[in-house]
Formats: sequence, C-alpha cells, structure tokens
Amino acid sequence: MTQPIDPAGGSWYVETLTAQIAERIWGDMQAVEAEGGMAAALQEGTVQNAIQTVLLSRYKNLATRADKAVGTNMYANMTEKPLTTDTDIATLDTKIKATAAKAAAKSDASAITAAIAKFSDCKCHVKEAFLAGASLLQVRTALNFDAEAEKVQAIEPHRWTEQFEELRNRTATSKGIKVFLANMGPLAQHKARADFSRGFFEVGGFEVGKNDGFATVNEAAAAAIASKADVVVICSSDDTYPDIVPELTKTIKTTSDMLVVLAGLPSDPELKATFSDADVDHFIHIKANCYEILSEIQKARGIC
Repeated sequence: MTQPIDPAGGSWYVETLTAQIAERIWGDMQAVEAEGGMAAALQEGTVQNAIQTVLLSRYKNLATRADKAVGTNMYANMTEKPLTTDTDIATLDTKIKATAAKAAAKSDASAITAAIAKFSDCKCHVKEAFLAGASLLQVRTALNFDAEAEKVQAIEPHRWTEQFEELRNRTATSKGIKVFLANMGPLAQHKARADFSRGFFEVGGFEVGKNDGFATVNEAAAAAIASKADVVVICSSDDTYPDIVPELTKTIKTTSDMLVVLAGLPSDPELKATFSDADVDHFIHIKANCYEILSEIQKARGIC
C-alpha cells in the first residue's frame, strides 16, 4: 500500500465510479434541457415523478430489508425511549411574531416604501430598503413586481426511515402487540427461526416472549393460548412443518382469535397452499415485506 506500482496512475476504481456518476448526471441534465429547462420540467411534473420513483424504490428496499437501517428495520433496541422535546410550537410562534413586530416598529416605513419604489430602476435600492428596516418578505414580494408565481407540484420532504418510525410509534401509543413464539422441538431445531422472528417483529415495537421450546403440538397450543398473545409464530424446521403446522394452527384458531404466522417459506407451492388453507395468516422470511406484514397485523389487531 505504501509502494504503489504507478503513483501517477491514480485510483482507477474511484475515477471510474466518478466518471459514471458524472455521465448519469449529464444525462439527467440533458433530459431536463430537452423539456425546456428546469422550470418546464417542474411544471410538467417530470422532476417530481423521478424523485417519487426513487423514494418508493428506497421505501420498498427498506420494507423488504434489502437495505438495512440499523435500529429501525433491523436490530431494534426495545429498551430505548422516545426523545422528548420541550419546544412549544405555539409559544415559539408567538415569540417570533413579537420579534417581527418589534423590528417593524423600529423601521422607517416611508423610507422602505421609497426604496421599494426604486426597485424597477436599480436593484441596488434593495440594500437601501433593508437598511431602512424592510423585512425579507417585503423585499421578496416587491421584487416579484406583481408577477404571478409559478405553480408547480410541491416536492414534499421525506425521511428514508419514516414509515418504520411511524409503524413503531403506532404500537407504542396503543395497547401494544404481544407475540408468542411456538418454538417446536429442541433448541437446534428452532433457534435460527426464533431469533429471526424476534428481530422481525421487534422493529415494529411488538413484544416478543421467550421460551425453550415444546415437545408436542398440544403443549405449544396450550402455552400460546394461555399467553393471550395477539400473534403466534411457529418456529421449527421445514421437515417438521407438514406434521406441525396444520394441527397447531387449527388448535389455536379453534379456541382463540390469535393470528398465526409461519417462520419460513415453503419451497413447494402446494405445501404453502396447504398451510394457507389451514389458516396460516402470514409467512415471514428474508424476502418478506416486513413493513407490509407488520402493518397488516396492526390493522387486524385494531391499531391503525
């Protein structure tokens, strides 16, 4: 690393990536120019639609956890507390208006009017207006010269993680959702899927219980019903699922209104159909839409 073969050759991979970015940007600029410029592109909604497409793509990648935001859609910290703020927006607004009123009282209204009247002759009078105490709004309005503002679709600000934040907040500000892990068989048989399930549900603020596993379907069903959980997740191996899932799901559904989720996705479409017919509500796996499933569970449990 300290003795490069060709010091003058540059970091070719960085330069290649930089060149690719520049080419993409140049292509976008040419597309905007082809529409008549940025103003025209905004009026047509081209820019807004392009931004919305990127936003939805990022939302989808986060929802399916193809992209990871640690602490938000992966590895949630269940012990953290929401940040609080002492800022009172109404009080702050009152203070701002009071400050603006004091500034206006100290300004020279006639001098401001005189300076603004000269704007059409020379923009140098803007300084004169500010020195007389004009506000930014007054100057900006005057510089418009009564021209109508361009009307375009607004581009709303969004945070990449806002959907998961809202999801977790809905749980926190409600009665909450309890999840029971129906871990079947010895530890080695269910641990991987139990750990996955815990991480899957905790990003929504769901409370996930713990247990060491159950030897029989009846034991698991009895414990699940006794827990009074909202959701039961069946965790075991693919080989055991055909014998466990239909019977366990039926037993739970017969005596409760709990939702039943299967950890894993059967590779055999017929087997998946069999589980669905047995009344399994959801299948969770590494390609599942985490945000969508958790949102559907919230709605099913009366949290909207």
